[in-house]
Amino acid sequence: MKKKGVQDQLNSLWGTVITDLQVDLLNDSLFIKLEIHENSRIDFQTLKFIDVSAFYYVKDNLDNRFNFYDREKAYYLELTSINHVENKNYDFQIKSNSDTEWSEHYKTDANIVIEIWDSVIFIEARSIQVGNQVFELKNI
Repeated sequence: MKKKGVQDQLNSLWGTVITDLQVDLLNDSLFIKLEIHENSRIDFQTLKFIDVSAFYYVKDNLDNRFNFYDREKAYYLELTSINHVENKNYDFQIKSNSDTEWSEHYKTDANIVIEIWDSVIFIEARSIQVGNQVFELKNI
């Protein structure tokens, strides 16, 4: 049986329930716990982003950015989609009008894009662990 590639593994997680998301700055990692509801069963899966060098979270579009969920009514988040991006499609740079010299040093190239309902997380990581399988995302 052939091993699935990273995007095949990530595709199987579309539409799952995010039960926890932790950012560990001390260990340069981001960890997501998921529930997979399928065929009247609930399975559990974990994602660990290893050697995270940057991440950028945007909650909803600009018009709805401060309309926060009523946690009593929306007790979970949906991992709508997750994609591994290989060809430098998401370059970010902080721009500061007051100190351009400082801000020029903080560029990033996200290689994972996670859509959570109408929000998005861009992650730049060296590797990802899906369950027990580790995939290299960047060779540095």
